Amino acid sequence: MSEQIHPGEGGGYGFPTLALGEACLLPQGIGLWVAPLEEEVNSNSGPALSPRENTQWQALSHPRRRLEWKQSRQMAKGLLSKTLGGPAESFELLSQEEGPPLVLRGGEVWAEGQLSISHTPCYVGVAFAPFPVGLDICDKADEARIGRIAHRAFSEAERALCGACPQGPAALWALKEAALKMQGGGVFRPGLASISVHQLCPPLLNSPRAKAQLYALPLAYVALVFG
Repeated sequence: MSEQIHPGEGGGYGFPTLALGEACLLPQGIGLWVAPLEEEVNSNSGPALSPRENTQWQALSHPRRRLEWKQSRQMAKGLLSKTLGGPAESFELLSQEEGPPLVLRGGEVWAEGQLSISHTPCYVGVAFAPFPVGLDICDKADEARIGRIAHRAFSEAERALCGACPQGPAALWALKEAALKMQGGGVFRPGLASISVHQLCPPLLNSPRAKAQLYALPLAYVALVFG
């Protein structure tokens, strides 16, 4: 894997940009892969699903959810293969009621790292690290929706950050949700309000052990939080 990060002129608020469609290894030791959401399921692309993965996929009824689910699993299996070695098909990712998928390697539960998945109507992303990591993508088109609930999710100081940055609500939302994923939480429990962001560029959180990075895509922001 090569590093595919570029200082982003036009990336938005000084955030670096990401090269889409290629797995990359960040200097922090994090494997990251972000790609546009495919318009239809291509049965001939990517690693094959296991029988149990295929059963979970077939049980999904919403067409877009099926696209997101299959593409994210295939990308995750490919990223784990590139990062750890071995065939992509030796990794199995099974959905759980909460949190990231359960990862199995060679049929055995594998817990020597953390995998994080995010998808939007525009993009699918996966991140892996041998330490806690959270990934979130937020489309810039969601800025208006986020603005309507900012009083519940963002503090007064965070709302001021949004006012100083174009598409600030989308970047801030991605950063807070990525931090929750790293900690094993979610937007409902313990909720976005439990994460405090002190600045966006460079991103700075209230947790002393959490490090963060924001990247810009043409239609979204990508947040990584790790520690």
